[in-house]
Amino acid sequence: MHPQFRARHWRLETSRKPIFLTSDAPLILWRPETPRDAYRGFGLQGAHEIRFPVSPTAQLVLIPGQGTSTEEVKLSRVISCNQDLTDSCEQVVVAWP
Repeated sequence: MHPQFRARHWRLETSRKPIFLTSDAPLILWRPETPRDAYRGFGLQGAHEIRFPVSPTAQLVLIPGQGTSTEEVKLSRVISCNQDLTDSCEQVVVAWP
């Protein structure tokens, strides 16, 4: 495992309802928007969060810091994460029926 991943805090975010989406590009890199986003992207090193849905009720989020935690998130967080996922997908979004 790459040292940059080991150096991050691993948080499991959960939802009571099966509403996390996944797609054909499930790894989501996120950071707050900056003016440079108009002409420059970012990668794993520049991401504030690295998100990966693991089930319809959970996603793994790597954030700055150390250790591990679990957190039940609000619907607004799930909706925001799902929007980021759909914005980055290539062709297919998968959801719980």
